[in-house]
Amino acid sequence: MFGLLMNESVFRPVVEPEGFRKFIPVLLSQELGGELYTLASVRQYVNASAVTLHIDASEASPSLEMHIRTFYELKVGADYDCRRSDGGSSGSHLFQEYIVSPALPDDLTGVTFHFNAYAKPFKIEPIEKTFSFTV
Repeated sequence: MFGLLMNESVFRPVVEPEGFRKFIPVLLSQELGGELYTLASVRQYVNASAVTLHIDASEASPSLEMHIRTFYELKVGADYDCRRSDGGSSGSHLFQEYIVSPALPDDLTGVTFHFNAYAKPFKIEPIEKTFSFTV
C-alpha cells in the first residue's frame, strides 16, 4: 500500500492506444557496456504512441540476468506521460514497450527518448545506466 502511495503516476488514467495510424521508422542503436540498445520504430495511434526498446546481449554477458530484472523508464518530455506496458525476454534478447500519451508528432526530428534504469519498479534504486536516442 505504501509503495503505491510513493508513486502518484499509478493513479493517473491509463491510456490504451486506439486507432492505429502508421509506423515511423527510427532505426537508432547504441552499444553500451557490451550490450546493444535499439529503438527501431514508433507505432502511431490516434491517441498515443507505442515505443519499443530492444536490448541484445552476448550469451556470455554476466549482466544478462540483471537485464531481465531491470526496469527501464522512458522520458520524452514534460508534455508526455510514458508508461511501461509490456515486455519480455528470450535467450539474450529483451524488449520493453512503452505507451506515450498524447501521441508523439509524426515528424520525430529533435525528439529525444531518454531511458533510465532502476533495480525495482516505481523508480526505486537507480542503476547507473542511462542512455538516450535523439531523432
